[in-house]
Amino acid sequence: MEVTVIKVSELTGKKLETFVQVNFPYPSKDVQTFQTPTIKGSNPEFNSKQSLRITRKKTFFTFCKRKKITFMLFQKGSWFSGDQLVGKIELVPSDFFTKCEIQQSFDLLNEKRKSIGSKLEVNLKIRTPLNGPQIKKITKSKLIIDEYLQALGLTNKPQQKQKQQQQQQPQKKQQQQQQQQNKTKTETIQTKVEKIDLKPNEGNPDNIDPIISFDILAQTIKDCDETIKKFRIENKEIPQNVLKKKKSTL
Repeated sequence: MEVTVIKVSELTGKKLETFVQVNFPYPSKDVQTFQTPTIKGSNPEFNSKQSLRITRKKTFFTFCKRKKITFMLFQKGSWFSGDQLVGKIELVPSDFFTKCEIQQSFDLLNEKRKSIGSKLEVNLKIRTPLNGPQIKKITKSKLIIDEYLQALGLTNKPQQKQKQQQQQQPQKKQQQQQQQQNKTKTETIQTKVEKIDLKPNEGNPDNIDPIISFDILAQTIKDCDETIKKFRIENKEIPQNVLKKKKSTL
C-alpha cells in the first residue's frame, strides 16, 4: 500500500515548522510508522510518499473494517521544549473494499476531538480493491453540428464530392475493363460462328444437321483435338476417321 501526505492548509500561529507522523497499526505485532520532512509556513506542502507492507488475508480485511490509520501533525520543538501535537486525524480504510484509491481532505482535531480549523489532505492506494476490480463509469457528451452547418451552408460538400469521385474512379475503371473483356470474348465467338459452315452437303448421307448447335460442334472439335494429342504423345499413327471427323466439323 502507498500512503502520501499531500499538504496541510489554513494553519494559524507564528514561526510554524510542522511535520506529519503516520501510524499504521498493521500487522498488530509490528506497527509501521513514518514521518514527513519538516516544512515551514501556514500551508505546508509535504508530498511525502511511503510504501507500507500489507497481505491480502483475513487479518487485513478485518483491519480495514475496524482499525484506524492515524495522521498526527506536530509543531517542531526547540532546544528547551519537545515537539507539540497540533492536531490529528483517524482514518478507517473501509473504502478499500470497493476502491483502490482514497484521497480526501480531513479536518484536524485536537486532543478534545474538536476541529482546529485546519485540514490535512492524504492519499492512500492499493493495487486492486479487496472485493475485486474497480469499475468506473465514464459518460461523455458529444456535440453534433452537421445539421446546423448544412442549414448555414458551411459544410464542405465539394471536398466530400471529390473524395467520393476519387473512391469511385478505380471501381469505374474495373467495370470498363470487364466490359471490354466481355466485348472481346463475344467478338471472338461471333467470328468462330461465322467461319463454321452450317449448310449441308447435298447427296452425302453423313450430313450434319444444319440445326445442330454451336456447342456440340465445339465439343466434337475438342474431343478430336484431345484424341490427336493423345496419339501424338504415344507416337502412334492418328486414325483417319478422327481426322475426317474434325475436317467435317470445320
